[in-house]
Amino acid sequence: MTASTVSSGSLIVFNSAFNINFTSSSTGAMGFFFTDIDVATFNITAATFGGSGTSGLDNCLVGSGTAVAISIGASGIVAISNSTVSSSNTNAIDGAGTLTYNNVTFSSTSQKISTTTQSGGTLKGGLTQAPSAGFLGEQITNSATAVVLANNTPANITSITLTAGIWDISCLAQATQSGASTLFAAGISTNTGSFTGTTAGINTLTLTITIVSGVYSVSVPTFRVTITSSTTYYLVAQASFSGGANSTNGRITGTRVA
Repeated sequence: MTASTVSSGSLIVFNSAFNINFTSSSTGAMGFFFTDIDVATFNITAATFGGSGTSGLDNCLVGSGTAVAISIGASGIVAISNSTVSSSNTNAIDGAGTLTYNNVTFSSTSQKISTTTQSGGTLKGGLTQAPSAGFLGEQITNSATAVVLANNTPANITSITLTAGIWDISCLAQATQSGASTLFAAGISTNTGSFTGTTAGINTLTLTITIVSGVYSVSVPTFRVTITSSTTYYLVAQASFSGGANSTNGRITGTRVA
């Protein structure tokens, strides 16, 4: 089957149904709205966006059988929303181009998106890029190493700034002690260099241990926060020791859940 090809200008289609495939090239662009492109019988790619013009599908059904359903070339920029993609290929959507997606569902066995550049989230198959900022699953993490702690003085190991939303936060702190130590605590606080406002067992854990030298760690399991504006969360640690020195590594992570 020979594809219908657009090499310049734009092809815009509304409220239609096709059993043929489409390709754009050069500077061409394609836009499909409330349209079905079903070539599953032929097992060929339904839409190939190879042109550099901005293209898109909205409220569409795209079916390709065993072939990739949608392919986006290196210069292609495509937005897909409120659409269903049907393919049993390893990749339902592939290519070296740029894809922005929202509310896309898969009706066959393939649920994988392997485009080089993706913007979107909370969608099965987006395996090559983490969810974008603002989408469920967005993760912000920070770490630091060899932070020297003064005796019995809380200090920031590192911090993250989270935007408005609901987040799960956790942390891990690992201390290396030379000389006797009796107390090590780590927690997550909205107050810089302070445990003020934290609650033991929820977002602060304390380890009491007596050693001459060694490595030990404290982790705070995930707890949930709801914030209405950007907020900085600090990984704070404190060591009490009678001699030697204390050096601490740490990591704090926030994952968006709403």
